[in-house]
Amino acid sequence: MLGFEQGYALIVGIANYPNVSPLPPTVLKDARDIAAMLQRPDRAGYPSDQVKLLLNEQATKQGVLDGLKWLADSAKGDATATFYFSGHGANLPDGPNKGNYLVTYDTVLTGKPNYVKHNTILSSNELTAALNAIQTQKMITLLDACHSGGTGATKDGLGVEEPALKTLDASAYEQLKQGSGRIIFASSKTDEVSFVMPGAANSLFTECMLEALDGKAKTDGDGTIRIFDVVSYVFTNVSQRQPKQHPIFKVNDLDANFPMALYRGGEKALAIGTASTTAADLRALVPNVKPMLDVTNEVALRDFLAERFVPDELETLCTDVAKEITNGTGKPTRLSLATFGAHNKGLELAAQLMVQYLNRRSQLPYLVKVLHTKFPSEVPAS
Repeated sequence: MLGFEQGYALIVGIANYPNVSPLPPTVLKDARDIAAMLQRPDRAGYPSDQVKLLLNEQATKQGVLDGLKWLADSAKGDATATFYFSGHGANLPDGPNKGNYLVTYDTVLTGKPNYVKHNTILSSNELTAALNAIQTQKMITLLDACHSGGTGATKDGLGVEEPALKTLDASAYEQLKQGSGRIIFASSKTDEVSFVMPGAANSLFTECMLEALDGKAKTDGDGTIRIFDVVSYVFTNVSQRQPKQHPIFKVNDLDANFPMALYRGGEKALAIGTASTTAADLRALVPNVKPMLDVTNEVALRDFLAERFVPDELETLCTDVAKEITNGTGKPTRLSLATFGAHNKGLELAAQLMVQYLNRRSQLPYLVKVLHTKFPSEVPAS
């Protein structure tokens, strides 16, 4: 069986923070499972000594920097280098330590306005410099590192929120993609959290990443899984399974859809789905990928209408829905924004009143049918 000899990876998972709010054991399982999947000879095929795993107390700031130096020293020439981090991220909006950070095991929080003892946390500047030292032009950074406070369904699940522990902001991802052949793939948008779905063993982002590496991503049938096909699979499936979570993808100076790992240990399978995604395909795909609309959710429907229609178009939509109701019931029907008191009420309120009105009358399927006609890739058929 072939091995993916050019593959190198640094995997970091931190849950048992001694000085900031801890994260659940899922975080450590995520890191262990990613490392194990990469090392499996019948899957990703990385040589076992080319995957370094740092967990909890191993993942101090210096420990992570040393791991990145190992990656830089090891991943030369045509190598594929992967850095995966699961733990807390931080964005300090003000004060002398303003900026974006990965929270390492030894991070110490202080009071406002400093929030953090500076030399105990990994700044985006330091991380960017460490990544830029990795000379290969096949560099993948995977960040499952947003702060998740508030509900039991989030990655955190503890509801404990220090002011510093927030997701990285957009500027951090732009900074981290500096250099040739760089891919940054983060678990969620800057105003979102990472979810663990009910009954799942892994966080959603990592769950989908594991599935892609297990063979569910597309393949050209050349025995490898390519990076854009992995990204496409994860990007689409995370958002479809949890509409409140949308991964972030950034790429810089990269036109080749390079191999990330072996496909099932190098098995030459027929392509899954369409031909392998190209760099141009993914640049077109990622900004436009939307999860399929949950047509049973009033709030989701309201938000969908408010995002895609202006008031005049919403009025026209009312007419189109009325035609469908008439055709479906055989009774002439008229609908307008005035019908449900939404005229001059503002777009979001108008959308909400429209959805509520139709739902009370069991007529939402007619709205869904019209929306499916207009947005077939985003709205399932009723």
